[in-house]
Amino acid sequence: MKKTLFVVLLTSIFLQNCSVSDDEPLQSIESEQANFPQQSEAFGKAVASEIRGMVANLNKKGVDYSKATRSASFKAKFYNDIKNASPTATKNRSTISEIQVASKDVVKKARSILSPIQSKFVERIIKECKTAKTEADFEKKIIELNNDIYAKVPKIEQERLFNVTAVFYYGMKEIRSLEKKGIMIPTKQSSKKSYTARINSGGETGSDGSGGSCSQFLATGWAIAVGEPTPAGEIVMSIATVIVGGVMLYEIVTCKPSPSESICGYAYSECMEDVRNPQSLCYSCFEQCQGRGYWVCAGEW
Repeated sequence: MKKTLFVVLLTSIFLQNCSVSDDEPLQSIESEQANFPQQSEAFGKAVASEIRGMVANLNKKGVDYSKATRSASFKAKFYNDIKNASPTATKNRSTISEIQVASKDVVKKARSILSPIQSKFVERIIKECKTAKTEADFEKKIIELNNDIYAKVPKIEQERLFNVTAVFYYGMKEIRSLEKKGIMIPTKQSSKKSYTARINSGGETGSDGSGGSCSQFLATGWAIAVGEPTPAGEIVMSIATVIVGGVMLYEIVTCKPSPSESICGYAYSECMEDVRNPQSLCYSCFEQCQGRGYWVCAGEW
């Protein structure tokens, strides 16, 4: 009898330990494994919150980006929509010029602000996150990247890199959550097959960005890296969250491919997007940039 009671009690304890919710504890464990510094984690979560607010307000306005293009006119329209949909930008009465990242500024800042090891890590972060085939694989890559940043990057140079991985981690979690709930703004990818279904099935991105998983992080990664680190106490209200959230949504909406994850690839991608630039000029500048390591070109956009 005592033996039977002992078995029942042991089984009860075991079942209680296994009855934890499937969602929250896993998210907590993943976040702990990713081991973000407190300030970067706050930034990543603030961007995710901003994206949630933007998408909710864009849905209320009934926007439909299923026919989005990579033209300068669409880009201007998109950022105007973001300005009007962003909870933070509306509250702070921000202008378009404040929230739309100037490509030239990003390129110049990357050259003057980032150290060689920071630039190499930004390229690696973008490349590895872009090639993740499943949500689990994406999270695993973030954890590995963070471990390497702690181990290989001087402490004084780590914050910008952790900001990149934190925004990718929490931003993409938010976007996937919105897609799973069916409340993500319509894009040309979602009109064919949901992003979440594709990334879980390991689909590849088509050359025109219309098929496979859309994991384009080129502009987002560099925009975060060159941004000025914001004190944790001000980060939630910072316009930086609007800028980064807007850039990430723009990349998800347009799903534009890039020839390289480097700053040269970023500059080339932005150059090609401006219809005023001849393609031959952009390609010539791209080749020169790869040789020099930075973008300086006659007649640059």
